[in-house]
Amino acid sequence: MPEGGELEAALAIPAWLRRIASTLSDGYLVVIDYGYNDRELLRFPAGTLLSYRKHQAVSNVLAGPGSQDITAHVNFTWLSKCAAAAGFELERSESLGSWLLAIWGEEELARRWAHSDQRWRLQWKQLVFGMGETFRVLQFRRIRQQT
Repeated sequence: MPEGGELEAALAIPAWLRRIASTLSDGYLVVIDYGYNDRELLRFPAGTLLSYRKHQAVSNVLAGPGSQDITAHVNFTWLSKCAAAAGFELERSESLGSWLLAIWGEEELARRWAHSDQRWRLQWKQLVFGMGETFRVLQFRRIRQQT
């Protein structure tokens, strides 16, 4: 952080991940959000806390109570370190668009596209091309410890 910079600290993440790990012996944890890794931290010298109203960013997070959402970016480096400490292994880290396109093969996606309505197609395009480059997907795997 630059001198005088600000940073949100997600202090509850380690406990949250330990709680998930205690109930999930085998399986996956998929996190989809927007955020940054440690190398990108300099992009946010004043932190990432902001609000959205009608899909527009608002810097005054306390303006218009009840009429806007308050949010902060996820520090994916911190999340990944905490997940590893809780017994998860990071399997994938990629854009939402790439992750979604990998869900189905080309043939399956073409079949679904051919049998979908306009609303579904528009939603798919928004997920892949709109939010697809803004959001990231981190896929973690928890494997039962052999005793």
